[in-house]
Amino acid sequence: MGEETTSTPPPPSQQESKPEPKPKQEQPKAPPKPEKKEEPAKKPAASGGGNSVNAPMPGTVLDIKVSEGDQIQAGQVVLVLEAMKMENEIKASGEGTVKEILVRKQDSVDSGDPLIVLE
Repeated sequence: MGEETTSTPPPPSQQESKPEPKPKQEQPKAPPKPEKKEEPAKKPAASGGGNSVNAPMPGTVLDIKVSEGDQIQAGQVVLVLEAMKMENEIKASGEGTVKEILVRKQDSVDSGDPLIVLE
C-alpha cells in the first residue's frame, strides 16, 4: 500500500504573508442629544427664591402678568416665558409686593437672570 504523508506547515518566516486586517474605523459619533425636559406646555416652572423671581431657563419674555406695586401671592403667575417653542408660566415662590420689573416683553433672558424684584 501507499505511504501516507502528513504535511507540516512551513516555519513562520516562509508562510505566505497575509495582509494585516484594517483597524475598524470608528463611525463619527453624533453629538449628544440635549436632555429633554418632559414638561407639557403651560406647566408652572420653578421661579427664584428670596426677594426676586428669577428665570428658571433661557427664553423670551412673552407676557408680564403683574405691575409694579401689585401685591402677589405665592404661586401666582407673574410672567410667561417662551423656551423651546413652549410657553412656561413663571410663578412667584413667595408673597410680597412687586418693587421692580427688570424685563420687558420680547426680552431674551438666561437661566438665573432676575426678572422681578419683590419686597
